[in-house]
Amino acid sequence: MPIHAGPVLSRKSPLPAALVLFAFQQNGSADGAAPASEIPDSASGPFRAIIRSGDFKGKAGETVLGYPEGKEPRRMVLAGLGKIQEFSLPRLRKSAAAAAAILRGRGVNRWDLLLPVLPKGRDVAEAAAAFAAEGALFGGYDPKALATKPKSPRTEPDVTIHPHRAEDARAAREGARRGEILGRAVTLSRELGNLPGNVMTPTRLAIEARKAARPRGIRFRALGPAEMRRLG
Repeated sequence: MPIHAGPVLSRKSPLPAALVLFAFQQNGSADGAAPASEIPDSASGPFRAIIRSGDFKGKAGETVLGYPEGKEPRRMVLAGLGKIQEFSLPRLRKSAAAAAAILRGRGVNRWDLLLPVLPKGRDVAEAAAAFAAEGALFGGYDPKALATKPKSPRTEPDVTIHPHRAEDARAAREGARRGEILGRAVTLSRELGNLPGNVMTPTRLAIEARKAARPRGIRFRALGPAEMRRLG
């Protein structure tokens, strides 16, 4: 599965080659943005350097890519969540998708995501992981791979989602699993919808629907013209 739930990243945790961090917008703050979670030490300096540069304010949907010197992460994406009082989980999905798109554009398919600090509760942790997983798959989808001569083969993102609290680990795993199911369903719909009519014929659509249903134990039946006429 391309979406995983990993352990909590402590201040001393070894970091991946690519890391996505979130930040909230803070009007009136000297820095303009504040991290949405505790940041591992090796990422803290580069994070604050980007904030001080003025290139990133933490606005909703805003992203910036940094290249920390020295040890990993070799790439770090900051994704804005907007003002904390206006935060919503769909906004987390949108920001995760924006970060995934940046990494996909640079050929990075394996990366880690650190969830923001949210109110305690299993339901909240599970939902946050699910929305983040959906966003990772949405942003990782590349419609250009359908081109006659694609520049690179289609690859799925391999993402590890880290909760902020250890007690949220189980909920994050379930949320990541659920978000991956929903994200795959949406990207499959986009894939089929992007194909031209001479390729995605009714017969081909039925074949693709059967391929998606049968391995999951879902009953499938395709109706022919005569059966559909009888139904009106």
